[in-house]
Amino acid sequence: LLGHTWFGAGFPAPGGSFEGLTIGDYIEPPISNISPASPLVLYTRGTSISQTFAASYENHGLVSYAALAVDANAPLSLDLSSFSETLALSLGEHTVTLSIKDAAGNEVAKTWLVTVIQDLVTPAVTGIVQNQKFTVGSPITVNISDSLSGVDWDSLQVTFDNKDIAATITMTADGFIIPASLLKKGDHTITISVSDHIGNITVVKYEFKVK
Repeated sequence: LLGHTWFGAGFPAPGGSFEGLTIGDYIEPPISNISPASPLVLYTRGTSISQTFAASYENHGLVSYAALAVDANAPLSLDLSSFSETLALSLGEHTVTLSIKDAAGNEVAKTWLVTVIQDLVTPAVTGIVQNQKFTVGSPITVNISDSLSGVDWDSLQVTFDNKDIAATITMTADGFIIPASLLKKGDHTITISVSDHIGNITVVKYEFKVK
């Protein structure tokens, strides 16, 4: 027979035995409102980053121990009903573990797997180069990519012949299109400014000709 128990009810831990009854899973996971989701990848321009971890675990008088540990470091004692802690994490891979126990020593744990990556690379702009020649009547497609923290599209600024054309370009999944209606015959300049999600900025200015 398999019996399921409430965490902290005093029965053996899952897998244990109680008078011939095998103890199954806890009836209700005691840890809830977990944030952020795991696994987690964080990017930083420095050598460390701060990240907040949070969860709750309804006590009902059953939780007698709660602690948060990073890797093999000494655990940090927590409140017996919920927690929200901001941790400084260095570059590399880390394991953040929330552990709660009842008075009998039964334990439930939640683990976050975290990777911290240094990102010093600015977004790449392709599709147009200095002194390029384009054909009148054809639009120009500009691509922007960033393989680490990703392009912050809200930061994009595009100036064409010293005029802001943000309302005129057509955004795509990978960049934007300058409509053919803007591309009259002659010499033109374009300035593109864009950053990634942690503030690495690319600013390029090109002169080109439409024939």
